[in-house]
Amino acid sequence: MPQTKTSPTIYERLAKIQKELKAPKAQYNKFAKFDYRSCEDILEAVKPLLKGLSLTISDDMVLIGDRYYVKATAALGDCGDGVPSVITSTAYAREALDKKGMDVAQITGSASSYARKYALNGLFAIDDARDADVPPNSTVKAPEAAAPATTGAAKPATPANSGELVSVRQRSCIFALGKDLGHEPEQLKEIIKGGYKLSSFNQLTRDNASDVIIEMRRKLAERQPAEDRPAHEEFTGNVEDGPEGSERVDPKEMPF
Repeated sequence: MPQTKTSPTIYERLAKIQKELKAPKAQYNKFAKFDYRSCEDILEAVKPLLKGLSLTISDDMVLIGDRYYVKATAALGDCGDGVPSVITSTAYAREALDKKGMDVAQITGSASSYARKYALNGLFAIDDARDADVPPNSTVKAPEAAAPATTGAAKPATPANSGELVSVRQRSCIFALGKDLGHEPEQLKEIIKGGYKLSSFNQLTRDNASDVIIEMRRKLAERQPAEDRPAHEEFTGNVEDGPEGSERVDPKEMPF
């Protein structure tokens, strides 16, 4: 007796799309100097892979506490066997209280684009992590490891995670962003040393350097004309305590 061929389930079809989907970061923010992908980039890349599946995105306004959030829902649907099947993914974005150069409708639209993008990221398993370590098109090479000192002199104290200190590429990115913000390298070093209570800029950890880069990019983006801003304007960094001697300080308090 011949076996009946069964159609793939919606979960199997989604898994296939997730495997095949390529959505590179094709947009570039010249003010904050980072690459990003937009909601439109994801939609353009995924449409050829749907092959009969439906994809819809909807928004709802949700009041949480005393602030309104845009709740975006991306829904992948299949009714090939006559039985509707739907997989959904949701994401939230908070409306900014105020953005220079933007009216109320534009503020809501910006939050909607941001939420929709991350709903699609969740549905199609797109990793949208920002690499704050490497500036775009970076050609800086890490130096060769120096030979250990043999003079017998006492070694200076270093943070507990001394194996993860600020990298050469992070330095390059910090100084380039600082220049765009109007700071000379030595002035920038003093700001960062004071913020993290370091005796030397060289004691800055990689985690803290990443936080600094993210915050500097956020401040650059705030200076960008509203019409040129990307939809994903919210910059967040996980600020948490690390090992003793490498305290994670919120760089938002630093006068960049």
